[in-house]
Amino acid sequence: MTPQLVVTRVGRVFGDGEPPAVDDLSLTVARGEIVALVGPSGCGKTTTLRLVAGFERPDAGEIRIADAVVAIAGRRFVPPEHRHVGVVFQDFALFPHLTAGANVGFGLPPGRERLTRIRQMLDLVGLGDAADRYPHQLSGGQQQRVAVARALAPAPALLLFDEPFSNLDADLREQVRAVVQTALRATGSTALFVTHDQEEALELGDRVGVMARGRIEQLGPPDEVYHRPVNRFVAEFLGAAAFLPGVVVDDGIRTELGLTAHPEDAVVGSQVDVLVRPDDVTISPAPTGPGVLVGRVFRGSEVRYTVELPSGLRLPCSQASATTMPAGTRVHVGIALHHVVAFPRD
Repeated sequence: MTPQLVVTRVGRVFGDGEPPAVDDLSLTVARGEIVALVGPSGCGKTTTLRLVAGFERPDAGEIRIADAVVAIAGRRFVPPEHRHVGVVFQDFALFPHLTAGANVGFGLPPGRERLTRIRQMLDLVGLGDAADRYPHQLSGGQQQRVAVARALAPAPALLLFDEPFSNLDADLREQVRAVVQTALRATGSTALFVTHDQEEALELGDRVGVMARGRIEQLGPPDEVYHRPVNRFVAEFLGAAAFLPGVVVDDGIRTELGLTAHPEDAVVGSQVDVLVRPDDVTISPAPTGPGVLVGRVFRGSEVRYTVELPSGLRLPCSQASATTMPAGTRVHVGIALHHVVAFPRD
């Protein structure tokens, strides 16, 4: 696929003696692809986006957008307004004195084509009847959709999203996310999302990059990154996780809960920790069972239990909420691993 964004060994340091905010980072985004960068606060994801947008100058490396070199550390720097990128911020950043239509058309050349483009973009985000309304007359979700329509209107080479849904409540966030994703697909846009929301990253991205300490720890399709994390940090960041100690034997990994399969590269005799997700754990009430429910959180369609094993290890477990068990219930515990991931014991 044709690359639309190429970031090559880019670095950014703020202040002498400070650790790099972005450290030797490389990233390629194909034309029409959506990539989501996710990570904890301070991991460098927002700085990466700002470097691509042109709001920061790199201290090392090179950035290309649509075959044009927009930054080479110490040698070339194209300002943001000449990079042909659209940016959607978390605070919407609409002009309060302009209508929704005028906001979308801001920066477009005057004429009939401008009016047509405004209508097209507002229709695309489901706001075709809101062109004459001002930002204060719109809900937060509607304002964010106008911001997206405005970013799409000039048909930029690349769209950048900086925590775009963080100011919306949970239900509205999901609705707006779906509208934005549909709009991006309909226009064939290339997009780079930055978010701290794991669910959002997994839902939006064709590929997801998990960042820590200014680097991308893993980049790949959402299901691959979730089910086959390359290290403990990625495993724990992308969802509830526990690590079950075991020893590799000829026919699997021997653990406190019995024998599991082992990865092909496992070395017999080595001590490992097996990644266990909540949906890998099965429980059933048993008066003499080895497990004890020490926590439960009702989540509507499911209940998230915490199960303590005789060793003291605690495992997360998701169960349908049709039947619930109180904390303190003794249970039989099993694991059914659909993806076996084991890390060397620390």
